[in-house]
Amino acid sequence: MLYAWSHGNMQALRSYVFASCLPILFLVGGVGVVNFVTVPHALAHEDKNPYANFKAGEVTGIQGAGIQIDNTHYPILSAATITDQYENPVSLKDLSQGERVLFHLDQKGRIDRLVLWVPS
Repeated sequence: MLYAWSHGNMQALRSYVFASCLPILFLVGGVGVVNFVTVPHALAHEDKNPYANFKAGEVTGIQGAGIQIDNTHYPILSAATITDQYENPVSLKDLSQGERVLFHLDQKGRIDRLVLWVPS
C-alpha cells in the first residue's frame, strides 16, 4: 500500500515538475530558436550583392549622352550615377572602349546607374 501511495505521488510530482519547468524550457528554447532564425537572416542582408540586378558588359563606344555596351546603344539619364566599384565618382568622359562596366536600366531601357569595374 505504501508503494501504491508513493508511486501515485511520484506520478503527480513528475507532472507538476514538468508543468512548472515548461515555461522555462520554452523561454530558453525559444530564445535559442529566435537567435538561429534571426542571425542568418541578418547576415544574409549583409552578404547581398549590391549589383544583383545589374547587367555586365564591355564599353564598345561612347556617343554624346549615350553609351554603347557590347555593341548595343543605351541612352544615359542625365541624373544617372556613374562611379567605380569603390563608389568614387567617374565622369562619362573618363570611360573608354574596352572597359568593363556594370549597368542598371530603368523601365524604359535607359541607364540610371553605371559602375566602372576597375581591375584590382
